[in-house]
Amino acid sequence: MLDRVAPAIAARALDYSVNPNRVRVTFSEDVKSLSRDDLQIKALTAGAPAVPGFAGFSYDAATHVAVWTFASPLADGDYRATLAAGSLTDLAGNAIALATFDFFSFKGDANHDRSVDFNDLVILAQNYNTAGKTFGQGDLNYDGRVDFNDLVILAQRYNTSLAAPGVVAAGPALASSFAAAWARVTAPPTPLKPAASPALRKTEESPIFSVKPVATPRPKPKTTHPGARSKTN
Repeated sequence: MLDRVAPAIAARALDYSVNPNRVRVTFSEDVKSLSRDDLQIKALTAGAPAVPGFAGFSYDAATHVAVWTFASPLADGDYRATLAAGSLTDLAGNAIALATFDFFSFKGDANHDRSVDFNDLVILAQNYNTAGKTFGQGDLNYDGRVDFNDLVILAQRYNTSLAAPGVVAAGPALASSFAAAWARVTAPPTPLKPAASPALRKTEESPIFSVKPVATPRPKPKTTHPGARSKTN
């Protein structure tokens, strides 16, 4: 049967767990004529520095996954990736249509939700002074450890957010200071106090046998019937 279905993007994402970051694209089928220059990246954030070029590119025909690796770290901001129409084809020669997708980079945002806040601080605190962690686990400078250097990065951006393109950035959040938040997540747990015993209620013991005094019946008064004669001796 003749293949008339053009390839499409099945999944795409910025892989921010490694440094430099990588763009991963999964195609719906095997493609050919794909190269490093086919993916174009544009910054959407006003005043953003120039987008770094790609230092590496790979494609796995078995999984249909292409990976573009940046030459240097991305600056904070939003980006748009574009695959031009006809830039690649499948094995039958069907060309891809124009395909675009957006992503963002925000240093210090461990959980990748566009804000550096208490949630990111908790992640970092849980992995503090450990090795072998990822960016999403608090290794914000990609040196293989979660330590004071990562804490400094988070502190510099604490209570800030990355506004979406075209949206006016909000002012700093009215929240507790970074120092207070750090003290909160690193404080030792408060020991539980033993539950107070219920107050003992003093009860008056009742005797096993209870004897009530027997009431002596009072004699009935004598009554005299009218007309009765008294007896005389």
